[in-house]
Amino acid sequence: MLEATPTPSATLPATSSLPPMPASPLTPIVNDAAVPSPTPALFPSPGEVVDPTPFLETIIASTTGLVAIIGGLLVARFLGLSGEQEGAWRVLNNAKERHDLASRREAEAREALICFDARDFLDDDDVLVMIRDGTTSLRELRLEGRDIDIEDEDLQRYVDEVTQEFRAAKDFFDGRMASGDEFTVADWEVIADWSETRKHLVDLPTTDYPEVWRLAFEEAVEERKAVAKAREAPKKARRGTAGAHQLFGADRWSVPPNLDLTSAVRSIRGPNHVPTRIRLQTKYDRAQQAAEDLEAEVRRAQDAHDQVVRPDKQLWIGLLVLLYPAIVGIVLPVIALSRGPQQFTPYIRFQMHTYFSGLAVLFGYMVYLAARLSRGRHPGFFK
Repeated sequence: MLEATPTPSATLPATSSLPPMPASPLTPIVNDAAVPSPTPALFPSPGEVVDPTPFLETIIASTTGLVAIIGGLLVARFLGLSGEQEGAWRVLNNAKERHDLASRREAEAREALICFDARDFLDDDDVLVMIRDGTTSLRELRLEGRDIDIEDEDLQRYVDEVTQEFRAAKDFFDGRMASGDEFTVADWEVIADWSETRKHLVDLPTTDYPEVWRLAFEEAVEERKAVAKAREAPKKARRGTAGAHQLFGADRWSVPPNLDLTSAVRSIRGPNHVPTRIRLQTKYDRAQQAAEDLEAEVRRAQDAHDQVVRPDKQLWIGLLVLLYPAIVGIVLPVIALSRGPQQFTPYIRFQMHTYFSGLAVLFGYMVYLAARLSRGRHPGFFK
């Protein structure tokens, strides 16, 4: 009996031992790492819960940086204004001091010129006689005297001084001269020469109006001569025997050695009268011009000081522009952050719009300043 011989059959290897099949070029390769993730939305969807704290902190930080930069510029400007104010104060005070000094010199030069002209006007016997006789009307005196270019108010002061000087001279002579009935007319004619008599009066006061004293003396002598003439007969025996020392009294009559009193009672008219007048006028003109120039300098310094002390509207606009981003970018987000938000609410979404509006205001103001500079105008922020 024949045994059947087993026929070899094709035995397939196990699947786990088979090598991997090469990938076909048409077969897509699926790789999880190569698949891009979905693009996140600007704001989370209403149903999604996202912590808004980083968003609010970012707004606060960025706004704080911008406000710090621009606020630093404003603080620097205010510090600059403070320094400019101190400098303007110094310039203004120096200008005022120099103007005050020039004004005093102008007033002194003007008074010297007025004094010269007034005394020149009063150095006229006709005018002085009118004042001695009681005339004080400036209109009448101007018609009689020289033509001078000074105000009535200024001339009146000197007319009043001359009036007082006449009174003082009259009192002086009345208190020192003998009465008219003690000597004859010839005796009074001995003393009638004022140019000689004034040199020997010991207590003759110094005066700016020598002609006033001369006329007052002559008036006093004439009054006493009139009295003596009325009583000429009783005094005839003493005619021509009296001297000036007898008429005034020996205690008031002296001839001191090397004593010249003529300088105290001199007239202003002389060979240097016209040059002196020209010199005084020139001095006054220069002082007046200097005072006017310094007055203009004071006005310029005052204007510069006022501009520094009162900043223009551009600086205040800058402060308002800075205030708006500080409110919408710092204050409001801080308030929202303090409430501990857990998700994006409409109010927090609104913070994004206000933040961009603050940026728009800041950059808009910068564009506005740049436009002003390009037109050649000086904005107060940089002034």
